[in-house]
Parts: sequence; structure tokens; C-alpha cells
Amino acid sequence: MPVAALPARCAALALTILLPLSAHAQGIAGHVVDTLGRPLLAAVVTAQPGDGLTRTDADGRFVLPGLGPGTYQLWIRRIGYRERLEEVTVRAGQRTRLTITLYAATPTLDTVRARVSQNACDNRTLLGFECRRQSGIGHFRDANDIAALNPEQLFDLARDLPGIRQGTGRGPNGLMELVPWPRPSRCLKTLVNGRPDFSPVFRRWSARDVVALEYYDHWSKIPLDYRQIADNVSCDLIVYWLTTAP
Repeated sequence: MPVAALPARCAALALTILLPLSAHAQGIAGHVVDTLGRPLLAAVVTAQPGDGLTRTDADGRFVLPGLGPGTYQLWIRRIGYRERLEEVTVRAGQRTRLTITLYAATPTLDTVRARVSQNACDNRTLLGFECRRQSGIGHFRDANDIAALNPEQLFDLARDLPGIRQGTGRGPNGLMELVPWPRPSRCLKTLVNGRPDFSPVFRRWSARDVVALEYYDHWSKIPLDYRQIADNVSCDLIVYWLTTAP
């Protein structure tokens, strides 16, 4: 039965088995959307058993190739949406295709937000980003915000943030581009995936690899775990979260 003909109660998870493929090409491919049918960028898709993990692209699509025949638990999560857990079967020589709808998480009331401590959040993962955003301290941009900016250079990601101005410098790929500069008499510390941007591995990313950003325009607002890095009271802090973030 064509996907379009499925009853409404099945719209959240539509499955179609395609023609036989090579063993490497078999697996799971899918499309992650919101309740309005809009594609969701940077949704994390994990298949278990095994270590299959990927993220959706700008069109909300993902592929988990090379999965052997069997039944898998597919875990789909994205900041701002309720996670889903689906059971999916892969057959030999075939690729299972599916469409998954994620539902927006219930907005958190201000009285609840006040109880969230930014210092209790994980400083190594995107889940920590969402946790700190709920604390209401700092400035946050998620994947939807960043997609709307259509960033070409690093400065595009931070455009219009308070205390940030345009400067010229070397971007993370080593090329000269427009980059964020702090206001006069301030310095700006940078973290990537919650860690100092020292590793050569991090020096190969670009603005289009960023799926979330958090910025603290005063040292007093910086989470305690990050203050040891931004160890100067005259420094602000910006944290870039890449598609490679755990």
C-alpha cells in the first residue's frame, strides 16, 4: 500500500520495503519530520544492537547502511522534541525506508525553568546544551535557528548576539573569513563540543557543521564547568556544537 494511502494513525511511522540490494547497501534509510511535515536537521538516529549512529541532513534524511538482517531498536532524538523509540526489521538484501514524525516537547513553564541549574548539566553533550538553555542563563541557538541564518562564515552564526561584532580572522578551517569578535576591552574564549578548540580534528569544520551554539556575554553567566577554561573575568564564552557532538 503506498505511504500516502496509510491511515492517519500510521503517519508517524511509514515503512516501505524496496527491491533487493547488495549486502552493504541493506539497512535503514529514513526521513525525520515535525508534525507539519517539515524536515528536521541534526536529529540523532541510533540503531541497537550494534553501534549504528548518524544524524539527519538539512532535508531531514539519514541512512544507516550495512546493518545485517534482524530486528533493531531505532532511537530518534532531537533538541526541542520528544524522543522516539521504534522497532524496525531489516531483511537480507533489502533496505527498509521509513518516515518518522517527532513531536515538539512540551514548553517548560518559567517556574520550572527557575529550578534548572546550569551547573548540573552535562558539559560534553548536546543534551547538556538543552539543559543549560532551560536555565535561561546565556544565549542559545539550536539547529532550526542556525538553519534560518543560512551561515556561510563563522560570524553568521553569532550575528546579532549582544557584545559580538564582526571581525576578520582565520576560521576553523584555517582560511581567512568573517569571525565573531568581542566588544572592546573584552576577550572571547571558544569551545567546540564543550572542549577547547585545540585538536587538529576540530580544525576541519566550518559554519555549516554547527548544529547548536551557546554564548555567555559575561563571565558571571558562564557555567562553573566552563569557567576553568574561560578563566579570566574579562572574557566571554562561545560554545559551538558540531554534527560530531555526542
